[in-house]
Amino acid sequence: MILRVRFDDVMWKSSNDKFKGKELGRLKMHIDWMKDLPQVTLAPNILCQDIMEFPESLAYIQNEANTNERFTVDLHGWDHGPYAPRNYDEISEHLDKSLAWFKASLPAPPLRWVTPHGANGWAMQRAAKERGLVIETTDDPVIDQREADKLLRVSRDIKKLDNKIIMVHWWERGMALYRIARVLQHGGVSEAIIESKHELEDSAWRACWGEGWHQVPRGGQ
Repeated sequence: MILRVRFDDVMWKSSNDKFKGKELGRLKMHIDWMKDLPQVTLAPNILCQDIMEFPESLAYIQNEANTNERFTVDLHGWDHGPYAPRNYDEISEHLDKSLAWFKASLPAPPLRWVTPHGANGWAMQRAAKERGLVIETTDDPVIDQREADKLLRVSRDIKKLDNKIIMVHWWERGMALYRIARVLQHGGVSEAIIESKHELEDSAWRACWGEGWHQVPRGGQ
């Protein structure tokens, strides 16, 4: 099995007071759940202008990019857009600034432009192609972490995630991603439920594996 977990909005300033000052901690928590899984590659997608306000987050991304061969850094945008209404010249300017920032800040240029809101259009495609970038939207095989979580709960088949790209935002609740990570780590839903009991307090374990996870679907195991 091979899948990529992409982390969007790195690092978008939160408008929610409860997340302010915790941006890096939440991002690291999500990445740490996944980073030791050999079947997973990790790809944070950078908002170049925004991450400059988070030097500790940038230092963390730089270290991971330099030390973890399964960690690649892609472009999310110079800012968060929207990009679809912008003209070719403005899009080109943003991409050029972003690529210059990557060259100065990270060990490798981005391969993909993972667009905010899954935006796409002819001007975006033209500007990206001219700069050697492949646009990635939110279309299949991209799947939101909540959809991936539901897919595992309903099917109990980890092969359903093969070759998928799981989309995560640092500001989202992480329970779904935690479950996905443990299912991948232990090789199945039932195994993950049993093994995670050793690392979670009882109340947290019950909240994690609540309604639906202990049920066996018809025809399932």
